[in-house]
Amino acid sequence: MKRRGPPPLPTRLKLLTGNPGKRPLNRAEPKPAPELPVMPPFLRLPLGRAAQAAREEWERIAGDLVGLGILTKIDRAVFIAYCVLYGQWVAATEKILVTGAIVRAGKTGVLMQSPHVSIARNALRQWIELAGELGIGAASRSRVTRAEATPGDDDQDLLG
Repeated sequence: MKRRGPPPLPTRLKLLTGNPGKRPLNRAEPKPAPELPVMPPFLRLPLGRAAQAAREEWERIAGDLVGLGILTKIDRAVFIAYCVLYGQWVAATEKILVTGAIVRAGKTGVLMQSPHVSIARNALRQWIELAGELGIGAASRSRVTRAEATPGDDDQDLLG
């Protein structure tokens, strides 16, 4: 079932964007502290190019997301999925670059699209969706601005 419209934004992001919809804010929303989640053990194993790329992406960006107040321990599963999808996209894209997008298949050598093309396309689509959930990417960041604290601003406590 497809979701209608854009996904709802967390209150923190609504405040950082100036609450453009002017809808009431959820003042009871949980506010977990930014904290680096534990990397899953399977990303540390030498399982191939996809796992290596996923681990490299984790190490490249996790600290920055914590520093921005976006990544918390409870976001671990979403961040793992983001990194794994990134790894799948990298591995499939590297295969395409080596073998090409069109390959010869079977005994007859008929030309067909490499299966790595659909793997890369699907991983990229899901990866970009999760990137938006985590505020990763220029388009996601363009909707967020840092709010400056002002004396007596009741919304500052929601910013964490």
